Amino acid sequence: RYMCAVVLLKGSMVETADYQNDSPFAKDPAVEELRQRMTMAEDPQLTADYHNLSKRAVSNALTVTL
Repeated sequence: RYMCAVVLLKGSMVETADYQNDSPFAKDPAVEELRQRMTMAEDPQLTADYHNLSKRAVSNALTVTL
């Protein structure tokens, strides 16, 4: 949720510096507000594909509804 919130606020991908305690996002109340509004659900097929050694897929998906 942190990664998604930072991407939405920043408008670009997260970088290593965004995970540091001194990052402007680390204590930004807007990050926490967005995180609280998010719901996450596992897609069982993506998990199965990850654990399948013949596929070992690292697929993911994200749907944003405003």
